[in-house]
This record gives sequence, structure tokens and C-alpha cells, in this order.
Amino acid sequence: MIETFLGDDRFLMVSPSALNSLGVGTTQLHNEAVVYNHKRHGKFTLDGRVYDFRMRTSVPTHLSKEVLLVDLLHNLDRLPEDKSTVLPLALAKASEMDRVRLARAVKEFGSARAERLLAPVLDQAYRRRGPRMSLSQSEYGCVSARLSYYITQRSIYYGGASNRP
Repeated sequence: MIETFLGDDRFLMVSPSALNSLGVGTTQLHNEAVVYNHKRHGKFTLDGRVYDFRMRTSVPTHLSKEVLLVDLLHNLDRLPEDKSTVLPLALAKASEMDRVRLARAVKEFGSARAERLLAPVLDQAYRRRGPRMSLSQSEYGCVSARLSYYITQRSIYYGGASNRP
């Protein structure tokens, strides 16, 4: 039905209740499935069910726990739970995950926000384990460049190191 509606088979349907399986403090049940795709954006009712279609430039082929975590960090503001409680648990969960798969999920599916939040976890793993066991050089370069840019922009915004909160 979704494939017919989109006219495309490149989509990923995610139940927001699936975030509960990560064990990061999300406990809400949702009736509305989220469909990541390349063509449509908005809420549509199909066959009596409401679907939230969200356009993304890249859609993963299957749902993994790394993709779920990246999705959680991207949609942190949409969660009914307190994000100051969920975020530290999510970052702790990220540090337990396979770094290569997590870096790939961030690179292929992640938003700038998810990349910024996970950069310290991925960067720390790279330094601790070395490049051969963690991220490839290109993946590390991408994460490292984003982190450097973020730190530079934050420094400029707050007027240097002495004025940072």
C-alpha cells in the first residue's frame, strides 16, 4: 500500500514505539508510523491509518539499532520524554554500539544534529582504539572536520574561550 502510494520502493517505515527497544528511557506508545522516503512529506491517512511521511535525501534499506539511535537523536525534540534524561542515556548507548556501523548510520542517514551529538563518542572511540579497529580514515575525517567546525563556530559565537558557558 505504501509502495503504491509513493510509486517507489525506497522507503523505511518506523514505528516510534520501536525507540523503546533501545533502552534509553522512552516508554511512549504511538499510533502513527513514520515513513522515511524520497517523494512525500506530511501526514496522510491511508486505509484508516495515519502515516507521517518524512522526506530524506537518503533512506536506509533496513532498520538497525544504530539507525534507530540516529533517528532518536534527530527527533529528540519530538519526543514526549524529557530530553535531558534521554540524551545522556542515548549517548551512553552509542558508546556501547559498533562504531563502524554507527558511523555509517550517521553518515548515510543522520542529520547535522545527530552527527554533532555523536561526534565526541565516535572521536573518542577513534582515539582509544586506533583507526584500524574503529572508523575508516574517510569516516574519521568527516566526523573530525564536523567537530572542528562546530567548536570553531561555538568559539566565534561566544567570543572566544573565556566567554563560553
